[in-house]
Amino acid sequence: MAADAVALRVVPTPKFTDEFAQRLRRDLEKFMGPAVTVVIEPVDHIPLEPSGKRLIIKPLRAAEGPGSPE
Repeated sequence: MAADAVALRVVPTPKFTDEFAQRLRRDLEKFMGPAVTVVIEPVDHIPLEPSGKRLIIKPLRAAEGPGSPE
């Protein structure tokens, strides 16, 4: 993923719709600024870190992107 991009990984509930995902993307892009691209990535689960914690914000390696294994 590019340095000017953010992936928001979400474990969707039945109420999670495409419209809601697009609203999340727009709001986050507005917050981050026009130079940042936001990708909403639905996932089945968000794994715990080796510490046992689930990070809210996690920097990604340059080679890692949407769909990349953790």
